[in-house]
Amino acid sequence: MIASYRKPQVCVLGSADPGSRAYELAGEAGEALAKFGVTVVSGCGSPATRVAAERAIQANGLVLSIVPPDHMPAPDWPATVVLPCGMGDARNLLMALAGDACIVIGGRAGTKSEVHLAWLHKRPLLPLVGCGGWSDELPSNPPDERANSPILPWSTIAELQENLRSLGLVQSAAWLVSQGSQTGLAPCLGRGSPFHSSGLLITMTRKVIASIKNSRMASAVALLISFTVPFTRVLSTNLVWEAGKNIPGSVSDTSISASNGLPLVLIIFASWTACFSISRRIIKSKLVVTLASNLAAVLVFCVCATFQFGVAVWNPVPDAGLTNLFPIRFALAVLMAFACSASAAFFLAPRPDKSSMGSFSNARS
Repeated sequence: MIASYRKPQVCVLGSADPGSRAYELAGEAGEALAKFGVTVVSGCGSPATRVAAERAIQANGLVLSIVPPDHMPAPDWPATVVLPCGMGDARNLLMALAGDACIVIGGRAGTKSEVHLAWLHKRPLLPLVGCGGWSDELPSNPPDERANSPILPWSTIAELQENLRSLGLVQSAAWLVSQGSQTGLAPCLGRGSPFHSSGLLITMTRKVIASIKNSRMASAVALLISFTVPFTRVLSTNLVWEAGKNIPGSVSDTSISASNGLPLVLIIFASWTACFSISRRIIKSKLVVTLASNLAAVLVFCVCATFQFGVAVWNPVPDAGLTNLFPIRFALAVLMAFACSASAAFFLAPRPDKSSMGSFSNARS
């Protein structure tokens, strides 16, 4: 059996003003990392990264500090191991590579440089959201269109802990058992944890969902499916016909089968995709873009259905004593499709906690 000696390492990047909510969470994150047995990597040059290192040391954790100059810092520097790289701002690459993942708090030009390098080298990103600053925007605006690594936002230490578990950085059951009574981590070993079969399934599901959220292509496909599947399903189901038989008098219906419905389905796909591609370039809200694309697809469907089946298909009472079920079928399909797609858009959109806002300032970060 191969022994494992290396502890997980997590970089803490960014800055926050002392006294702000983000500053407090930075300190709590450093302490939590130490209690989880994770080595904290920090430049310690900004208030947020320094307090994270200080709290980690107070919790008997390990802190690696990579500093830009070529000389050792003062003896009170908050680190157990110091690496003077003598590289100036080129040190950002070392910071990006030194962690299994990177926590991002606020941030300015220096932090953006480190985050972009971490993204380029496929390091998972853990941005703090709900406290203002650049990290708030990171989940919805990744460095580029490539899904290089997961972006897992957090606004509480519990969410940060869950993200670390999903990345496999807190996974030693033996270590948790030995530390559980001191750190309060013993409940993590119960049902629903990553060390339980159901917990593993939940963790994998969350990673898949996070990947979809962080990929523009995957989220667009998910939104398209959330609209077209319920829309076409209601249009083709027999439930409307069976329920319509209970209406007094005679009933008629226009069924959308595979033969006559395939062209309509393809047209719906094409019109929705075209509208989505255009509108998302000028509209920031994913929900508004989705609803606009849904509306465009419905209008195109109405035109095509009228051309294929005739205007009479929209008349609910074509003759005395005769009820046409197709308008009812169409209305149910639209309601169901809009509800499903709106729910999907709301779920895929970032929802930072705005209850606490903080300001960020650091000359370098």
